[in-house]
Amino acid sequence: MAGGEGTPTERPRSLGVNYLPGSGDMMAYGGLVLAALGVLAWLVRGQPIFLWMVPVGLGVSAYFYPLIEKGVVRLGADERGLYFERLGIVPWDAIASVRHEQQALRTLRLHRLHVALKGPVDQIIVDPQPGPSWKRLMSKAWKLNGDTLSIDLHPLAKDPSDLVDHLLAFRPELLEQARAGRAQPES
Repeated sequence: MAGGEGTPTERPRSLGVNYLPGSGDMMAYGGLVLAALGVLAWLVRGQPIFLWMVPVGLGVSAYFYPLIEKGVVRLGADERGLYFERLGIVPWDAIASVRHEQQALRTLRLHRLHVALKGPVDQIIVDPQPGPSWKRLMSKAWKLNGDTLSIDLHPLAKDPSDLVDHLLAFRPELLEQARAGRAQPES
């Protein structure tokens, strides 16, 4: 492969990506610290009002736990379609369009991939993988808005532009659409 472009006879490789190491440490461990401070303040001051910090801290920690969980594929692609953790596989022929959006926030570059679907997500998913019910309240890499899946790419463990290129390599027309519509960073 020269310059990242494959020849027509080469098949794209499957891809699975997790969050960047350290992307959720502050929130997940910070929630635990908040809960511990609540218990400590209660023990020192003897006032139960400080105990409100315990469920809040544990809730924050639990919500952001997937950001520190290792060995889980959050987003992927293969010849069948795009894979979303706790959702399943969206087949390639069920994708109407894609758009790669970049936004500048001071020194950060935030990247989102918007995948417009040809119908309701619950009708097009193949191999559904909802995951355990207790994980429904935890963070995930994607959000559903109507018939559009929006994926935050910046916390994932691959350069966002390269990730979009690799994810959509199975569908060259979608890849070209994402590259052509790749918005310049907005301030």
